[in-house]
Amino acid sequence: MNNKLPTLLFSSKEASEWFEFIRKNWHPSTGKVVLIPCSSKKPYHSSVTHTFFSQLWRLWRDGKIDLVIVSEPLTVVPAEFDFPKPKYPLYEYPPSFIKQKNGIAEKERKIWRERMETFLRRNSAEYFFILYPYHRLIFGDILENHARGYYTTRPYIAKTVKKILKELFRKS
Repeated sequence: MNNKLPTLLFSSKEASEWFEFIRKNWHPSTGKVVLIPCSSKKPYHSSVTHTFFSQLWRLWRDGKIDLVIVSEPLTVVPAEFDFPKPKYPLYEYPPSFIKQKNGIAEKERKIWRERMETFLRRNSAEYFFILYPYHRLIFGDILENHARGYYTTRPYIAKTVKKILKELFRKS
């Protein structure tokens, strides 16, 4: 397990200021927000992992959905702050760090949970998500109260994107 401290923590000034900026200034424009995981490569939209999310990125560029990246340690990064180039504090934060069983990781998870709930409660949008199984362990109960979606692993992202597209555009 990686014991090296990330370049930013949830408790760092930059991460706190970023979240406050988003909380005060960002509002969904479509009423449908899709949450997807971050990637180790920045900008997210050009990472190998995010090629699996290309249909969602295209829908965002076409103005049909709002796309938000779930980030350790920034909490959330709306796509417009990633494309065409990053407008957020750059960081390295290995997901293995937040999964650790120590006081720092516990504090990080607590902050992430609080910020995620604040973010989801403040906008009157419909929330959807495609996230990884470890996200469920950290804030699955919060997502269950505010969003619909799926937890998946990398080999199944493409199939899961198809499922979320049906959810997004199903007839009520």
